[in-house]
Amino acid sequence: YVLILKMLTGKAEVYLDKKLIATKSDAAAADLKVNIPPGSGEHIISVLIEAEPGQKAGLGGIVKVE
Repeated sequence: YVLILKMLTGKAEVYLDKKLIATKSDAAAADLKVNIPPGSGEHIISVLIEAEPGQKAGLGGIVKVE
């Protein structure tokens, strides 16, 4: 599976079950695609987004899994 975060503004880290699986080091708005390893059962995905001083950060579009 691929997790797609559309138009993510800010630096970001994506965690799967408390393990870091992806980072975005550029604060500019862009799509972030994250490969999710196969597994069974429930999982927790967490996204930490960091704003540049004086700037807004967050999601500017939808989040989907393909």
